[in-house]
Amino acid sequence: MEQLLQLLIKFFADGGVVPPEVKDDDTNREGTYLYELPTEPRNAVSFNLYGQLIPSGHKQFQLTHLQIVVRNRDSAVAAQMIQRIFDFATSLTDPEKDGIQEIDGNYFMFDVQNGPVRIGQDAHQNMLWSLSIPIKCRTAIGGVYG
Repeated sequence: MEQLLQLLIKFFADGGVVPPEVKDDDTNREGTYLYELPTEPRNAVSFNLYGQLIPSGHKQFQLTHLQIVVRNRDSAVAAQMIQRIFDFATSLTDPEKDGIQEIDGNYFMFDVQNGPVRIGQDAHQNMLWSLSIPIKCRTAIGGVYG
């Protein structure tokens, strides 16, 4: 699952809507994290997959959900960040390709159904927003699903 999340982070980062994944040796910790947000920094994004893998019946894809959480000390900046992510995700449906996106030999269908949700403030008064995206996927990372 880690490789799959890293692939999705890179794809969204290459699309210019999230910062790149934070690596252990990075000095700038303001970026995108796997699974959950750390306590610091105040400006960060996390990607996580959740939900049961369900065969979708569509070209042997399986269904999961991508959860993206944005944290920023400025409420307006957090709202703008999550809106850019939402707009990017909704732009990925191309009817001519049956809505399928190929990302480095892996195939995804981003089925955006709902907009971002304002979570509120964390313990440090940072604003949190969340976006959940159902994803149908077939990957080369470990078979049908990473």
